Amino acid sequence: MYLSPEQQDELRPFFKILRIICGALIGGLLVASILISTVIDWQNVTTALDILPIFGLGFMVLCSALAFIVPSFIGPSALEPGNVFANKIDNQQIRSLFAQYQTRTIIKFSLLDGAAFLNLMLFMIEHSLFNLAAVAFTVVIMLVSIPSDNAVFQWIETRMGQDELKP
Repeated sequence: MYLSPEQQDELRPFFKILRIICGALIGGLLVASILISTVIDWQNVTTALDILPIFGLGFMVLCSALAFIVPSFIGPSALEPGNVFANKIDNQQIRSLFAQYQTRTIIKFSLLDGAAFLNLMLFMIEHSLFNLAAVAFTVVIMLVSIPSDNAVFQWIETRMGQDELKP
């Protein structure tokens, strides 16, 4: 284990920020879903697949795949640790790694959120139940992807171990 209990305790308050961002993205999607479901005419909801619902489902599949691929390209050269961490944690590497993890998570959730909102709008326009199912599926993925403390610590420690192996 690379992170001491003191370093872990220093990072914990910043997890709240990350969880608030994730929760806001999920919450906005849920509020929009509830509002749209109250104004939609449920008698017109169909399971027909026209061009727009197919486009929305394809976009959801694409963004879901990208949400797990694109964040892996975020590396130390793409980030500069923010002033949020000033004088909080002694180790610059830990701050940088947490900033990478936070950026990766925000990008992942943003890609999923965008695809879900498109499908929500297409549900409102086309009344296709498939688009609503895509929104529900995306919300489940987002809920399952909310990072735990241990997952973040493990990710940081793994990256620290990889850096130590570099010549």
